[in-house]
Amino acid sequence: MDEYGTEDLPPGGLSGFSSDSFRWPLRKIGDLVDLHYGKALVEDDRESGAVPVYGSNGITGSHSEPLEDGPTVVLGRKGQGHLGVKWCDGPFWVIDTAYYTSFDREWINPRYFYYFTDQMGLNHLKVGTSNPSLQRDVFCDQLIPLPPLNVQRRIAEILGAFDEKIELNRRMNETLEEMAQALYRHWFVDFGPFQDQEFTDTEELGPIPKEWDVKPAYDLCDVLTGGTPKTKKDEYWGGDIKWVSAKDISDTGTFVMDTERKVTPTGVEESTTDVLPERTVVVVARGSVGKHCIIGENMAMNQSCYGLRGREEIGQSWTYLMLNNLIRRLQQVAYGSVFDTITISTFKNTEIVAPPVEIISHFEEKVDPLFDLMHSNVKENETLAETRDYLLPKLISGEIEVEAAEEIADETAAAQA
Repeated sequence: MDEYGTEDLPPGGLSGFSSDSFRWPLRKIGDLVDLHYGKALVEDDRESGAVPVYGSNGITGSHSEPLEDGPTVVLGRKGQGHLGVKWCDGPFWVIDTAYYTSFDREWINPRYFYYFTDQMGLNHLKVGTSNPSLQRDVFCDQLIPLPPLNVQRRIAEILGAFDEKIELNRRMNETLEEMAQALYRHWFVDFGPFQDQEFTDTEELGPIPKEWDVKPAYDLCDVLTGGTPKTKKDEYWGGDIKWVSAKDISDTGTFVMDTERKVTPTGVEESTTDVLPERTVVVVARGSVGKHCIIGENMAMNQSCYGLRGREEIGQSWTYLMLNNLIRRLQQVAYGSVFDTITISTFKNTEIVAPPVEIISHFEEKVDPLFDLMHSNVKENETLAETRDYLLPKLISGEIEVEAAEEIADETAAAQA
């Protein structure tokens, strides 16, 4: 094999890269990186602390003591599901379903190795059926393009800058949502701005401002249903219409911008559902019950979810926060456990505080900018991730020079400013 070619590569070893040949010499991963087994740490043995505990597909909790200090790359080792590739800067604990790595730093930059391995993926290397696993010798036999160390560092810095901005936006959105939720509770749970008004007692929700009302949630928002096209009809799937389901809502943040599956216009018609407009609030009714989001663009929806649209002059920011508070109440009734299902009757039979529409509108004047900024941050993250994912294989293969990549990165940053 030519050291600059890919002939006789291990099956799938350089999958995910756009070039059939590599500018850089290829070396076996095992010559550069050591894989170490994690150590079991059951829930009962974990103590409260800030050290992340990693499993086969990411963080599974925290602990007070580290197994080792970083930086490291954590590789999923076994399981039927996706095997993760995670970067960890500081102290960490890895359990026995994953590996952690150490490096020959004279030859390889740890963050460069992370980006290569994340792009390459691990699932295609698993062996076994009942409990498939990533074997060390299989992984260590894979080949990695190895530019000079200073080039590796620059590649890692370029790609890392995208990830740092994405993480900054994600954390900002967490703070913005916390602010919006706190403001909702201040207005519509604690009634802070209305304490000088006369209150009246209600059987369901206690004292509320006298001019307000208590109504079923169903009276304040339209509840929309979804559907699933026949899965065996190819003409219904793989189109341009995003189709949101419970899988897309779990742990995605406030806004969902993309979906795992997409449908065609014919598929939407066959499932007798409509394409929901941007900013529709979506809640999971079965399965991961209570998970909810705002869709960031027009999307179809499957039948395990409901969509909510505020009626009359009620906007989507208030509708989302109302639902968030409603889910909390339902969880409290269920003593913190996951309740079984949400139905139309849930919205018809669960009463909420119903302020006058003009008060809701005044509230939304204050919170809409927070949601607009969250939406903007998520859209920016999409662009950043797309640019990073475009540059990553080209940089690692040597198809594009680091100077050209830096220019593209600067142009992307300027466009988002």
